[in-house]
Amino acid sequence: VLLIIFIYALLIGTLLLILAPMHTIKQRWVVSVTVGVGTLFALVFKETTSYNIYFTHWIGITTSILLSKLYLLYFFNKRIVKSTKNKTSIRIQKIIYHNYQYFFYGILVYVFIFIDRIFAWSSSLNRIIPYVIYYEKDYEIGMDLAILVFLLLTGVMEYSVASFSKFLNLGQKNTNYFNPKNFGSNLLKLYWQHIGMLIISSLLIFMLIYFIITSSWGYEAQFNESLNNLSIHVCIIGSLGYFFLAWAMLNSLYMFTLNQPKKAIKALVIATAVNLIVGMFMSRVFAYELSVVGLLIGALTFLLITLNDCVKFYKNLDYYYYAAY
Repeated sequence: VLLIIFIYALLIGTLLLILAPMHTIKQRWVVSVTVGVGTLFALVFKETTSYNIYFTHWIGITTSILLSKLYLLYFFNKRIVKSTKNKTSIRIQKIIYHNYQYFFYGILVYVFIFIDRIFAWSSSLNRIIPYVIYYEKDYEIGMDLAILVFLLLTGVMEYSVASFSKFLNLGQKNTNYFNPKNFGSNLLKLYWQHIGMLIISSLLIFMLIYFIITSSWGYEAQFNESLNNLSIHVCIIGSLGYFFLAWAMLNSLYMFTLNQPKKAIKALVIATAVNLIVGMFMSRVFAYELSVVGLLIGALTFLLITLNDCVKFYKNLDYYYYAAY
């Protein structure tokens, strides 16, 4: 099991690293194409071969990695001027200094997401578990359905940040020198439009999850067993929590765009502490599956803090835009 986990972590981590430059070089379409082709490969191998499901996953992920790597080589070899003049060296210390805060933010995000599972899997309230941490299928099924909200909202988050960056530059050029506040107020309106899009998309995703749970073609048809009430309750609470988390992370991404990560990290530290305290209390006092309430309250805390910071950020956007560069 540990070997399987390691291989998944290595392959998915490599894929994310290979895809990351696509955003910087504005070749985001490559992400959709390579992941789509990799997914297609995995489905073909699953349907036409007797390979273990893990191998079909790994083949698909590896295909996406190789295609992305080939495109990066093609892209840079086509554009790099082979010259020895004006070479600059990049020191590792400088890279660490400019990026360490994002590193800690990334670690905290994953800690935040997994806290509730650890509490649910380790609680012995009203049940006997053979190990300190024991995988609980019904709880995990509910959370796996719930996390669809977060995963499917990443496209909206990506679009919103790209749109913000685009109109940030346009706004700078079109804003009158004597009315600097218009710069922030116009982009604040754009922000609320993005949030409206996030909410509408979430409602559509909630409907999709509802049909997965209740329809004849849904979960029961695919896995030959019906969802129990525990999984459904966990899914409902978790879905709302992941919606709050997606909104909060979108707020953080706006601030990251203009090199303001400290506020997002501070908010996430507080939210993680809330998740930890509430999740432990609920899973040890009431029921193990209520550890998901820690995720919900923690995500709501993260959202409220970043929303307050984000509104202040937009009100002084001209200052932050100048300070970032």
